[in-house]
Amino acid sequence: MTRLQRLDLSHNNIGDVGAESLSKGMENMTRLQHLDLSHNNIGDVGAESLSKGMENMTELEHLDLSHNNIGDVGAESLSKGMENMTRLEHLDISHNNIGDVGAESLSKGMENMTRLGHLDLSHNNIGDVGAESLSKGMENMTRLRHLDLSHNNIGDVGAESLSKGMKNMTGLGHLDLSHNNIGDVGAESLSKGMENMTRLQHLDLSHNNIGDVGAESLSKGMENMIKLEHLDLSHNNIGAVGAESLSKVIENMTELEHLDLSHNNIGDVGAECLTKGMESMTELEHLDLSHNNIGAVGAESLSKGTENMTKLQRLDLSHNNIGDLGAECLSKGIENMTWLQHLDLSHNNIGDFGAECLSKGMENMTELQHFDLSLKNIGGVGAESLSKGTENMTRLQHFDLSHNRLTLVMVVLRVYLKG
Repeated sequence: MTRLQRLDLSHNNIGDVGAESLSKGMENMTRLQHLDLSHNNIGDVGAESLSKGMENMTELEHLDLSHNNIGDVGAESLSKGMENMTRLEHLDISHNNIGDVGAESLSKGMENMTRLGHLDLSHNNIGDVGAESLSKGMENMTRLRHLDLSHNNIGDVGAESLSKGMKNMTGLGHLDLSHNNIGDVGAESLSKGMENMTRLQHLDLSHNNIGDVGAESLSKGMENMIKLEHLDLSHNNIGAVGAESLSKVIENMTELEHLDLSHNNIGDVGAECLTKGMESMTELEHLDLSHNNIGAVGAESLSKGTENMTKLQRLDLSHNNIGDLGAECLSKGIENMTWLQHLDLSHNNIGDFGAECLSKGMENMTELQHFDLSLKNIGGVGAESLSKGTENMTRLQHFDLSHNRLTLVMVVLRVYLKG
């Protein structure tokens, strides 16, 4: 098979013994362009064997070794086998366990990969030392479009190192640094490294701990990201001050389609600030502000900010405390969301009056498929109101009113009126 250009042996439980056999068979595959050996449990021993078989693959453009239980020893072996892969465009070694030592080894093998467009090293137990090594190896990757280092532990020190390596990645379109224990200091460093990423479309920094100070720093680095379509800053301990900072920068993100700020603590004041920044987001399709301690005042503000979101398909405001007054305000803001498919207002202390108001605002939601009003304070009167508001929802598949105050009679009535 000396002319073979594409080889996919993924999901085959090959193991280290099989990898050794494969290595011998691949020695003459000098024209191979695509190699996928993911999900095979080849381990360190298998990686060492494979590296010998890959030494002559100078034409390789796509290499996937993800999900293989490769550690630092295997990474060192692979690094030697990849030194001549100057044409590589896609490299995926995610879901292994290369750690800091393995990252250092790989960085040496990646120094000549100037054509690399996609790099995934997520889920690898890489810390700040490994991040520093990778930063040096990525300095010449000016063509990189996709970088995923999520689910590691790079921290603030690692973020500072990475920011230096990312300065030349002006064409980056996708950046995922979620689940990395990055705090406000790391956020400040990243902000400087992201200043020239004007083409970025996807940014995920969720599940870190950037806080208000970090959010303020990030907002400066995101000022030129006017093409951003996906922004996830959930689970970051951002409060009202951070929300205010973010509001100023997101007002220029007119192409944003996905915004997730859930599991923070922006409160009513933060919601009011965000509203100002969201007014121009007419392309938004997904908005998640759940778990944010937003009350009736914040709901009123959000209602005004969401009036022009006519393309919204998913809205999650669950686990707040908007109550009946907030529900009344929201009902006005959701009137034009005719494309909405998923609406979650659970855990919000909404009663009969709020249910009645929401019912009026939902009358034109004919595309709704998922509606959650569970764990509230809705009784028979509210159920009757909701039954009228859902009459045109012919596509509804999931309707949750559990943990309210409905009696069997009113449940039957609601079903009867619905159908």
